[in-house]
Amino acid sequence: MGELRIFGPPGCLAANTVLNIRRGKRNSGRDITIEKAYYKFNNWKIPPCYGSNYPWRGEHDAMILSLQENVIKYHKIAKIVHSGYKTLYEITTVNNRSLSATLEHPFKTEEGFTQLRFLQPGSIVFCRNLNASPNGRQKNKKRRVIYCARYHPHAFKHNQAGVNYGRITYAKVVYEANMNNMSPVEFVRIVRHNKLQASQLKYLDKDIVLHHKDHNQLNDSFGNLEITTKNTHDKLHGYFNIKNFGYFEPQKDTVKSIKNIGKGLTFDIVMDTPYHNYVAQGFIVHNTGKSTRLATEEIPNAVREYGTDKVVVTSFTRTGAKEIATKKSFLTGRTIPVEPQHVGTLHALCYRQLGQPELMEKHISKWNEAYSDFAISGKDLGSLDEGGRDINVDGTAGDKLFSQYNIYRAKMIDERYWGSKVQRFAALWTDFKKQLGAMDFTDLIETALRDLPYAPGHPDVIFVDEAQDFTRLQLSLVRSWGQTAKWIVLVGDDDQTIYGFAGATPDAFLNPPIDDKFKRSLEQSYRVPQAVLDQAMKIITQVKVREKKTYKARKENGKTVQGIVRTHKDESYKKPNFVIDEAKEYISQGKTVMFLASCSYMLEPLKAVLRKEGLPFWNQYRIKRGDWNPLQAGKEKTTARDVVVNFLGSGIDGKYWDIHQFVSWAKYLKVQEGGLIRKQGKAGLKALKQAIEEGQKGLHTSENVISQLLTPAAIQPAMDRNIDWLLHNFLAAKVDPMQYPVHVYKQFGKSAIENVPQITIGTIHSVKGGESDIVFLYPDISYKAFKEIGQLGDAKRDELYRLFYVGMTRAREELVIMKYANQKGRPYYVDLIK
Repeated sequence: MGELRIFGPPGCLAANTVLNIRRGKRNSGRDITIEKAYYKFNNWKIPPCYGSNYPWRGEHDAMILSLQENVIKYHKIAKIVHSGYKTLYEITTVNNRSLSATLEHPFKTEEGFTQLRFLQPGSIVFCRNLNASPNGRQKNKKRRVIYCARYHPHAFKHNQAGVNYGRITYAKVVYEANMNNMSPVEFVRIVRHNKLQASQLKYLDKDIVLHHKDHNQLNDSFGNLEITTKNTHDKLHGYFNIKNFGYFEPQKDTVKSIKNIGKGLTFDIVMDTPYHNYVAQGFIVHNTGKSTRLATEEIPNAVREYGTDKVVVTSFTRTGAKEIATKKSFLTGRTIPVEPQHVGTLHALCYRQLGQPELMEKHISKWNEAYSDFAISGKDLGSLDEGGRDINVDGTAGDKLFSQYNIYRAKMIDERYWGSKVQRFAALWTDFKKQLGAMDFTDLIETALRDLPYAPGHPDVIFVDEAQDFTRLQLSLVRSWGQTAKWIVLVGDDDQTIYGFAGATPDAFLNPPIDDKFKRSLEQSYRVPQAVLDQAMKIITQVKVREKKTYKARKENGKTVQGIVRTHKDESYKKPNFVIDEAKEYISQGKTVMFLASCSYMLEPLKAVLRKEGLPFWNQYRIKRGDWNPLQAGKEKTTARDVVVNFLGSGIDGKYWDIHQFVSWAKYLKVQEGGLIRKQGKAGLKALKQAIEEGQKGLHTSENVISQLLTPAAIQPAMDRNIDWLLHNFLAAKVDPMQYPVHVYKQFGKSAIENVPQITIGTIHSVKGGESDIVFLYPDISYKAFKEIGQLGDAKRDELYRLFYVGMTRAREELVIMKYANQKGRPYYVDLIK
């Protein structure tokens, strides 16, 4: 059996990285920064400093250029992620390409995809097109086009308000005006208004294309233009086929320099399967993640040796399994050819192999009707961010019994030790399943363990990602299947086994023991500084059951980063006032701050102070939790934050709003003297909303509609962006949600509600895999956890050590260990100062 340890955060790109993204049916993409794309993709409103404030509307896929079988063409984006503030390095080539990225980000080279840290002057990298302008078009500007050229013989059709007009590029106007010895203004006047004169002018052939010599499409001066054929023009720009939105040939370039440019805000793109690379400012780069080595080295090697139908890949999550199995190899550049039916979560593999049985989870309503005393709300208590709460947790008696029942089964605990209440529930549940002829999720694993001697396809190799999160029952099935396979590859880190509440244990992952020659470990951390690592190791080495491993602190410029660990002796989670002042200071320095606790109730006082102070905060790893993301925009709806941002902003027409901005806040105004005009206002807004939904043109300004919808008394305060006037005239039900974003605006300005928050709050469970420059860590545990230490002894104590080890190692620069608090008259905490 082989075991791998896969660590390391993903590489990232600077916020100002220019991407070419296509949506809908456009024949070409539009240039946009990765930060602006992040706002749009995740439904955050775009700060006005980034140009157009239009959100992405509709269900169109966002696509970006990607290398596919030695051809560069558009491919779907799966997600765009915010990666925090990190040290950036600028890579520049001899052809003046430049890109800022972290050292971990892989670039396409002759040897495959290679991290930036391993490149040097003289290294060969692959780019989309060496002849194009290095940074694309100028930001927020479009190529100039002349409309209504109705008498130009080769004008493209352009429909406006139901009438067909012609349109031509300004470059063609300049060139053809010069051919006729007249100014561009005179030329445009003739092709617009004088049919007779237009028929007497000279024009370029229809098949002639104008090429910009400096590759800047905004430079339409006559001296910068030359005529060429379409095929020649394509070659000049690196195209070899324009069909299907453009294909491009990758071209080689040489690295000229790599230099440290300091810390900056970073983002990354995750591409949809099967192509996991994309083009950023001309460079072909790979999206990154912890599974990279597994996906691009171990699985391809197994496929090459045993065959595509003899490899099975499973992971703790469906997305994880699919991502690993369909990534492209760094070495070959080809998709990893694993059979689709051999990839998935363990439950999915069993479900397919058992013939897709009826699932009991689909019949919860029938159960609730039959057994109201044990009704199940559908809320999975095992998935709570803190791994279970005290006895007053929301949820029914049935929820708690069902959760405990499944945990006992996952841990393979003998039924005799379940307790009478769980035993009674189990008997009723089992009988009800038989009546319906259904299985629950745990049945899938238990039945497969009993009846299925091998994995789907009778494989030679089984890869298990995030194996430390698998339960004893799940790993028993994997090892049972492994008896008929040649290799099981368990990938995980026992030190991060923090889902004990769901049945996962490090003992299940590490036992039975194996020979050291079958273990591989990645030793280098790209996040944790030396001081934080030393403190975290003092905690994790107290764990009784763990795999000993070497772990090296983060390095920059070849030197180990020292970092800081300190204690906060005055403030507990119940008194967060002064620590907020420290957080403000870090934020002013451009750093990110994270507040972590073992249970979410411990964050309530902090949330109250953050709201009172008007400080923006979020949890990007748990976006669906509204209490942790009060400024986050939800999908398919307008939030209070959206309303404030849109009201304070303006569109492309100067001081006036774009129609969608105007409607987003005006629709909540009261019909009264200082608000909407009676009847006319509501009717007008309804018509505007319909126009937006239908995608009508001419919605770039609200100048002509304001006086038709707002009363005279409302127009001036609206134009002045008077936020107090807005609140005073808002519908009563909408005023309260507005208070927090308005408070943030008044305290810190418009940018504070437009930009990504620098403060993250959450439980340790919720941020596993995350990081921040500064981490404030509360050492407290719940009374329930304290009682479990007495009941379970070392097993529970070790689980808590692992939990706080994960919390400590989120820090990139500084770890602050807070003071414990008294709960129920005494403190319950883990001593993190060893």
